[in-house]
Amino acid sequence: TFGLTAGFGGQAFSYYGVTAWLPSYLHDELGMTAAEAGAASSIFQILAIVGGLGVPFAAKYMSTTAVAVTLGALWLPVPVGLLLAPQLWWLWCTSGGIAQGGGITLIFIAIIKLARDQASAGRMSATVQGLGYCLGAVAPPLVGFVHDSSESWTPALLVILVSVLTFFVSTTLSVRQVPKGR
Repeated sequence: TFGLTAGFGGQAFSYYGVTAWLPSYLHDELGMTAAEAGAASSIFQILAIVGGLGVPFAAKYMSTTAVAVTLGALWLPVPVGLLLAPQLWWLWCTSGGIAQGGGITLIFIAIIKLARDQASAGRMSATVQGLGYCLGAVAPPLVGFVHDSSESWTPALLVILVSVLTFFVSTTLSVRQVPKGR
């Protein structure tokens, strides 16, 4: 449960941090108007549907570990890409959108497959979501504080990178325990 909780927390923190601050980042770094930045950031939200629907399909044909690694590899370009090549924001939003929709779905699949019964699935889900969403709730104010304190998006994006890596590593290690064919 600890690994899935850390993974969910990393997922939630990354999601809420990017959701809250991506329009401001696009405005500050690329000079987009508020309307353009808001519309551009919707790509990140809309593509969550692809990840959310695609992960159960992928999990039929790939191991949960392979799915977790794929999602981690799709999430990493968001902070790294925005740091190194902000002009390709649409590409980073595309991969990150798929990853954020798929990440939460994968964790729920793992909970269902790892639980011994319905009651333990409920307890595990309550722990993972309760603590994970508490971590996610910290993201918008913390990322904003880091940005305001440093007067730069670089440290703020590095905070998001740490949360993405937490999702990637914790989720990948945790879903390795999911029994095959279950």
